[in-house]
Amino acid sequence: MLSAFRSLPASEGKPLGPDAKSVGKLMAEVVKKYSLEELRPEQKIVEHWKEIVGEAFAGRCGPRRITHDGKLIIQVMGATVRQEMVFRKQEILAAVRKIPGCRVVKAVSFVTS
Repeated sequence: MLSAFRSLPASEGKPLGPDAKSVGKLMAEVVKKYSLEELRPEQKIVEHWKEIVGEAFAGRCGPRRITHDGKLIIQVMGATVRQEMVFRKQEILAAVRKIPGCRVVKAVSFVTS
């Protein structure tokens, strides 16, 4: 396709060496190596958010990211919600860590929007 775009002669698509692999095989290896077919912990947390914090708070706070050292950053709306979340910090952490693939979360931190 690229050769047609550049007005170059079409290649036959043969591997260039004994270790050459097709793009499809390379992509399959990358997907497997980096577990790209599995949901990331952040995605799993978002899917279970109402179960983690409860229906009453799910709309007033939300997960933002997981830091490199395993801290889940939760954005909250206002000081009142933040205070309630701080009281429930250990409960939230335990609920997150129960989700398969989310044991990477070691701590929870809150930021106010």
